[in-house]
Amino acid sequence: MVALTTEKQCDDYVRLAKAHGYSATKVVSGTVNRQQIFEDTLACRTILVQIRVVGEGVDLPLRRLIDAAPTMSPVLWQQRLGRITRPTDDTPEYYACCFNL
Repeated sequence: MVALTTEKQCDDYVRLAKAHGYSATKVVSGTVNRQQIFEDTLACRTILVQIRVVGEGVDLPLRRLIDAAPTMSPVLWQQRLGRITRPTDDTPEYYACCFNL
């Protein structure tokens, strides 16, 4: 999963990923087919590219987060980390590409 801050960034990331042979799918507030995208992400068929969509109330067993969305909010940052630290045997991977907190 990749966390970004604008739809343009998401569009650019999806375009660049596809140019390099990867599938990436943007999920933003208006995205209607989220469940299928989440299923494709969990099956490793696409990279989930999102803006504050996979936060509170979403319980996906994701294990890797590329965090490129700066925040000074401890709550928002903890919610992001919470997406990849659900109890499993898999080790979470967190890559900070910005300055958080």
